[in-house]
Amino acid sequence: TTASDHEKLLYLRKYLNLIDCLDFSLTAYKKSMCKLESRYGGPDRIYVSIHEEIRDFRQLNSRSVQELDRLLYLLESTIVRLKDLKMAEELGPPALYQNIIRKMGRGLILDWDRYCEDHEKQKGIVQLKLWIEREINLQSGAAGASFQKVDPSFTNRQRTYYVRGGKTEVYERSKGQ
Repeated sequence: TTASDHEKLLYLRKYLNLIDCLDFSLTAYKKSMCKLESRYGGPDRIYVSIHEEIRDFRQLNSRSVQELDRLLYLLESTIVRLKDLKMAEELGPPALYQNIIRKMGRGLILDWDRYCEDHEKQKGIVQLKLWIEREINLQSGAAGASFQKVDPSFTNRQRTYYVRGGKTEVYERSKGQ
């Protein structure tokens, strides 16, 4: 069922104190919607809010699944809003990407760089999101299904083998990270 303009205005007034129109007319409803759009919407305001959200994002304290989930939510939100704004070019490695990278710990950044280099991946927000999803899956889904083995040919490297559905994934990193 669709609500009448009068019902919509009552709903807006109930939840938003900034609506200060005096009557319940269609004009009042449209004026209220314009006020909301100018305050919370519009492409410029949404773009600014993306930058603000990234700026206000607390730097990751660890590599825990909870911390990576926080970053994943930021990345997903950023991707969806930039695509809605038809600003897909911002998903590559300009300022937004660099600001997100600064929110990651040094070890995570090094692993991300190594992953991109080893797998010949181009850096960007979408690829970073996919990698963070992979890291979360490796941490949460592989509990109890992994084993570590030191490769004698690389004494400063450690490989972790994850076994899933008959398939083995290898995750390699420097010792001490």
